[in-house]
Amino acid sequence: MEYKDWLIGNTIDGRYLIEARLARGGMASVYRAFDHRLARRVAVKIIHPHLAEQTDFTQRFIKEAQGAAALNSPHIVSVHDQGITPTPDGERAFLVMELIEGPDLRNQLRTHGSFTLGQTLDLLIQILRALSSAHQKQLIHRDVKPENILLNRALVPGSASLENHHIIAKVADFGLVRAASDSTGIQTSTTLGTVAYIAPEIVTHNKITPSADVYAVGVMFYEMLAGKLPFSGTSPMSIAYSHVNNPIPRLSELADWIPPAIDSTIALFTAKDPQNRPAHASEALTTLVELQESISPDLLLRRIPVFPNATDAAKPAPTVQLSAEQATTVFTNLDTSSSHRTPPENTTSETDTPVLDSSLLATQAITPLEIPTANSNTQTTLLPSLTDPTSFPKLTPPSTLKKKRRIFPVIAILGTLLFLGVGGTYLWNWWFTQGPGLRVTVVDVLELPAAEATSKLNVKGFKTKIVEDYSDTIAQGLVISTDPKAGTRIHPSNTVTLTVSLGIEHLVLPNVTAQTKEKALATLKTTRFTKITQHEEWSEEVPQGEVIRQSPEPGASIPHNSPITLVISKGREPLTVPDLSGITYAEATTQLEELGLSIEATEEFSDSVAKGTIISQDVAHGETRYRNDVIKVVVSKGPEMIAVPNVVGLQESQARSILESAGFAVTTEKILGGYFGTVRLQSPGAGEKAKIGSTIKLTIV
Repeated sequence: MEYKDWLIGNTIDGRYLIEARLARGGMASVYRAFDHRLARRVAVKIIHPHLAEQTDFTQRFIKEAQGAAALNSPHIVSVHDQGITPTPDGERAFLVMELIEGPDLRNQLRTHGSFTLGQTLDLLIQILRALSSAHQKQLIHRDVKPENILLNRALVPGSASLENHHIIAKVADFGLVRAASDSTGIQTSTTLGTVAYIAPEIVTHNKITPSADVYAVGVMFYEMLAGKLPFSGTSPMSIAYSHVNNPIPRLSELADWIPPAIDSTIALFTAKDPQNRPAHASEALTTLVELQESISPDLLLRRIPVFPNATDAAKPAPTVQLSAEQATTVFTNLDTSSSHRTPPENTTSETDTPVLDSSLLATQAITPLEIPTANSNTQTTLLPSLTDPTSFPKLTPPSTLKKKRRIFPVIAILGTLLFLGVGGTYLWNWWFTQGPGLRVTVVDVLELPAAEATSKLNVKGFKTKIVEDYSDTIAQGLVISTDPKAGTRIHPSNTVTLTVSLGIEHLVLPNVTAQTKEKALATLKTTRFTKITQHEEWSEEVPQGEVIRQSPEPGASIPHNSPITLVISKGREPLTVPDLSGITYAEATTQLEELGLSIEATEEFSDSVAKGTIISQDVAHGETRYRNDVIKVVVSKGPEMIAVPNVVGLQESQARSILESAGFAVTTEKILGGYFGTVRLQSPGAGEKAKIGSTIKLTIV
């Protein structure tokens, strides 16, 4: 039995129940598991049995755990635990990491073809934040590529931002991590990494610094926008040659709308000389943030249209391990200052070192980084000997294998017929008790824990396969159904598929505030929320018919059948203007403020309205206004009063003219017949205040 079969459904280290395998890599397989102690799902990475026997592989595996555990960033996959567990294949190292439910970046490139400029910048900024954390700890990742970037959820097509959709990128797989202080003195004889993203100095001088990670980010920058790698070739060696000699193509040649700053930044990150690149990720991060802020929002929505090619995109980028001697020999005579050299042809001479035949390497291009030798702890390279053709692997043609498989049933049938002639009874018994005619009843394992259900079926001889689905009625971790169903009689060589409950499905509540009621309901329906209640409120800020607020808060992860409450705006609240005439300004202010209206006053003289009392209002009593609207009023200043002019000593006619011009009426009283016609007295007196139109009495002598 292969190791992958027995692990699923079993517990390692007495704590982690292995539920399903997620991925198989060069050094290890990654499984989804349930941590019984902390009641949470995790990812468990377990080294392959054939590598566990080799000390240096196990040490590298443990080093990955130590390297990642030393880092603390929301954009780095966290390592929770590490250990060695006994298995039927021997002791094997494992490490426990946080489980990232979403796809990796390679998957999203396969799905979308290319990303928008906004998505690309957001992703790269998050990746650089992770690498900044590593570089600050003097650690270099050394294998930055889309396969090692995990997302908590899939990208939204056409989006200009990840933040609006709460998408987080996390850097994973620190299996090649090394201390930056060792960057100029590599202790092994090999150069590790992925050729498609390898920095030139690694190929030419076997020199690794933090800027090598920045170079890989620059290559990804190009790839995420262009939908393809900047360099391609028939062999990893030709791709490495391009990285050493050729500049990254300009994206503006693919799309004229690409800002020049994009090409300049990619060129900065992928400079051939590491001295001309940002020295570490934090410098690159600052550059990229400034670049993002300088780009107009409409450009962030644009992308270079690329039709996804599932066949090409599904292939990981070519991975190669070159010995230091090979890399140095092959690239010794390359002019690293030239940007127009073509890759070397597959030719040899008496003086030239042979270049790897790309046709012989074709089947090796996407194999794991390292393959151990069968009887030692040393490592072999993926590249066959450049001078010994016999070192290339001899592969059995698939057609031959299929023919061998077809021959076996024919031989078995002939043998059976021959046996019938001499032992029919024995054959009959064998056929139905051990042979193809054997039937075993599928036992009922519904609502049992997955591990217990698997064990019961295994006892009956069945192989099992676990798939997962959400259930509103069956608790998480219990069996929802089996295929075939319980009671079915089948041969034990058949596989029974167990559907295991993930519990009630949780969904992320979208933000529908400020949307129209119709659009908000449609959005919630699309995201499969069904229990929606709504009520209305007046709102001064939110237009009528739009969502004022929602409960729970947007972004919350809640069960899909949770009730959602929407508060819909009725628009501005209408208010009836009261009658303010005849009341004081203070009383009018109180009335309007209690209603939610404001008051604005001007003053006028009035002979009929007492001072401080409202004369008039600009909005008539009974009309409708809205909260915070301004009502204008005219407040009485009382009758207008002016100083009485001094006319004592003037002739009657002159005095009368002055007073009447000032707005007063004039009466006279003459003493001794007013012989002289001169004003002797006036009432009110000169300088006293009197209402315009009032009468001034003059005494004439």
